[in-house]
Amino acid sequence: MSQSATKTSMSSSTDPLLAQPSSTESPKPIPSSSAFAINVLAMGRIGLGVASLVAPTLTFALFRLPLPANMTLLPRMFGGREIVIGEWTWMTKNEDAADGRHKGLKTAMRLNTVVDALDFASVGYGVATGTIGRLPGGLLAGGALTCIALDLWSLQGL
Repeated sequence: MSQSATKTSMSSSTDPLLAQPSSTESPKPIPSSSAFAINVLAMGRIGLGVASLVAPTLTFALFRLPLPANMTLLPRMFGGREIVIGEWTWMTKNEDAADGRHKGLKTAMRLNTVVDALDFASVGYGVATGTIGRLPGGLLAGGALTCIALDLWSLQGL
């Protein structure tokens, strides 16, 4: 009888190596303003990526950039990048919803900021060297700055 009591007491206790750490504070939810900025950024990236992948000539025409038919590979590569970054941001936001620390989401938003800053610098270099005109450069730089603002807005609340 003492063996069965011992087995019962051992089975009811949890293994300290397998037990989840208990937290005294409840998870911190993502503020609605940050969630809005993250949603806009992720969906915008996915939308631009799909458009660049499916209709690169039309997408580039929106930015006043002529695209010869034999040069559609680069916009499609850009589109793939945007889809992956947007989807990763979206998935990280949803995965971190239950976790109050938002570590993965903070990393995602910091990397979004770096990518957008590199885009902005590339456009600046293109305008400075004359490889793209001022109007397309302004449109692209405006898009990159908008994304940077959304990145920083979302990070502020995390």
